[in-house]
Amino acid sequence: LRRARFAVKGQITPQWYGEIDMELANGSFELKDAVVRYTGLKNFQFTVGNMKPDFSISRNTSSRYLEFMERPMVVQAFAPSRHLGIFGKYYNKYVFASASILFQEIEGQETRTFVEDNNKNYGMDEGISYVGKIVARPINELNYGIHVGGSIMWDTPKTSDEMGAYAGARYSTRNATTINRKKYLDTDDIKNTDHSLTYTVELAGHYDGLRIEGAWIGNTTYMKKDLNIDPYKFGGWYVEGGYLLLGGKQTYDSDGAKFN
Repeated sequence: LRRARFAVKGQITPQWYGEIDMELANGSFELKDAVVRYTGLKNFQFTVGNMKPDFSISRNTSSRYLEFMERPMVVQAFAPSRHLGIFGKYYNKYVFASASILFQEIEGQETRTFVEDNNKNYGMDEGISYVGKIVARPINELNYGIHVGGSIMWDTPKTSDEMGAYAGARYSTRNATTINRKKYLDTDDIKNTDHSLTYTVELAGHYDGLRIEGAWIGNTTYMKKDLNIDPYKFGGWYVEGGYLLLGGKQTYDSDGAKFN
């Protein structure tokens, strides 16, 4: 089973919403969305808990609405997924802007073990990231629209990474189909990392049943200053498109700057 989700979602009052979403595929528990959200200000949304920050349109589009079976490899390698954090955003028909403060990741038992061991054995700080995104939608109608966006993330090493005594980073991804645990691209551990900058520009659009999406994602990983080592630089891009043959319509979620 690739995915087997169970979720409980509650609209507590018109302004307060809560959700717990979990993954149970193949008998392995992973916590997905676990949030409390406030929407009492017009066109604003504030959330605390475990969820995806607004960074990549592909990463933020639900797995139910992906064009293909998996996300592009560059997205899986560099775009942040769910973290504990504080999230805020503003949106209207033509503009979307968001800011997030992220702490450690919470996934399965393996990641939880990294958090506990790195904290207990090495006294590592849980790490922190700051993410910002802005999107312009010069055209945004029900059956057609254009999305132009850019994001940046400043990131320090997390206790949820398997680094042991060395603060560091690691970028890896499986192939375009998730059929085993083999990582086809893998930097291995980059130890003594100070911080990294990850950035993206993206362009997407839809017209009736047609949807096209592309992005470039770059990363610069800086080492500790006393090591006098040049930063590592990574990057990649993707373009994908699809068409619904049987009369279906592509739809865009203005509240989340993603496809629906």
